[in-house]
Amino acid sequence: MYPHALVVLGIPINDFTQDEAIQAILKVLNSTAGHKNVHYVSFVGIEEIMNIWGWSQSTIENREFLSVLLKATYVIPTNEALVWISKMLDDPLQPAIQESDFFHKLCERLAAENKSLFFLGNNDTEFRQLVAQTKRNFPKLRILGSETPRIALEGQDLLNMDDLDALLIEELNDLAPDVLWVSLGSPKQEIWFKRVKRRLKIPLAIGASFRFAETLHPTFFERSCHFFKKIKSFFKLCVLSLPLILMQNWSRLIYAKDISRAETVKDPLLFLSEAHSFVVFPLPKVLNQQTCDQIAWHLKDAFEHPRLIFDFREVKYIDLHGLSFLLHTMTRIWKEKKEIYAWGLSNYLKYLLKLHRLWFLLDPYFFHSPQDFIRSFAGKDGKREHFYLSIQQKRAHMIVSFFGFLGNQINYASYLDSWIPMVEDKGCVLDFTYCLAVDNRAFGFLLRIKEYLQQHGKSLKICGVNKNLEKEFAQAGVNQYVKFYPNLESALIKI
Repeated sequence: MYPHALVVLGIPINDFTQDEAIQAILKVLNSTAGHKNVHYVSFVGIEEIMNIWGWSQSTIENREFLSVLLKATYVIPTNEALVWISKMLDDPLQPAIQESDFFHKLCERLAAENKSLFFLGNNDTEFRQLVAQTKRNFPKLRILGSETPRIALEGQDLLNMDDLDALLIEELNDLAPDVLWVSLGSPKQEIWFKRVKRRLKIPLAIGASFRFAETLHPTFFERSCHFFKKIKSFFKLCVLSLPLILMQNWSRLIYAKDISRAETVKDPLLFLSEAHSFVVFPLPKVLNQQTCDQIAWHLKDAFEHPRLIFDFREVKYIDLHGLSFLLHTMTRIWKEKKEIYAWGLSNYLKYLLKLHRLWFLLDPYFFHSPQDFIRSFAGKDGKREHFYLSIQQKRAHMIVSFFGFLGNQINYASYLDSWIPMVEDKGCVLDFTYCLAVDNRAFGFLLRIKEYLQQHGKSLKICGVNKNLEKEFAQAGVNQYVKFYPNLESALIKI
């Protein structure tokens, strides 16, 4: 199953209680054999998220910060404003985690399990007090040290960034702490982590920008600046979130009947040619936790293939769980260096995804229709086929789905020879849902299949034929010899 997270303003927020968050972190520590990839846990509030997005739907102010949060192992909210937004979107998060309490509870568990900790922070009084206080409060915790390094992120300092990073990374890798506590401030700590993560050989880094009240003595000027930053973040939050809340709830009201109805997810279709393969997954009308759990179960086998395609043509409503599922699936596919595509998303849902700040991620992989996809896919290197086939063997029938162009160049005699043993005692359904065109020679192939089935007392049913294909069937004079059904479900009813 995909991780339990909700997408709030484009950021996957993990829906944890404090105890669940600590347990999840310890599970990561206890399961990172070999430490090939360092895990990252980020604590974010509304100010951090507002620093990522611009005022318009397509503006990203801090791309690197966003990239780290999208790929983080866990993102934990520290602000009730995020919880409030999730409630307004009808998928409430757990209450925001109290930062200082979480830190103390985590230190207790780390000490109990004999884990080690290293602090990385700014050269300020608060950070030094935090380290000293932790040593006093948790004498059994293995604190391997602390550093306030010079982190170069801008200007002339970038000339020496590799040398500075190399010294720090060498020290961290030699000490090999279980947890690296990074308190450089956001987005500084996320940008630095993204820059060095491939060289770090530790299991877990935690990025925390919060401040501890007991060690904080701000001046009047600092309090004023902090207050105005909060006001700006709150105003920006209202501008970005209110249209989203209105549209998401309006959509939920319109499709209330579909949402309340239990829906069974269709089986994915594996399409094959001589050299390539891809899996097409017809998505249901509603993408919520129930349907996404079903889809995630089906996807176990689909991930074995190099290409995955989502068909959105029936989708009417997507909640926060559905958005989290899409984001997690795409992230996994990118990590595994596979290909993902989609088509059929309505203009209404495109606009909703823009309000959710997710469309910029999905846009490069979406096509308007299967026709657009096959033209682009087949034309990438000039060698990919325009025709693909999917066969499903059921107890009483065989379902054959066509994808692309049933052209004159296809070796239909070979297909007929291979199909006859499979349909000898079964009915046959030909699904043209993803078929784009049928050449004249292909109609002869269809009539030969029908003739063979009739001789054995079986029927041929054809479904999913669009208006353009209906015209081609009529022009070839074949429509009077076959029976058409609007979709696969109706064709299977009487078999």
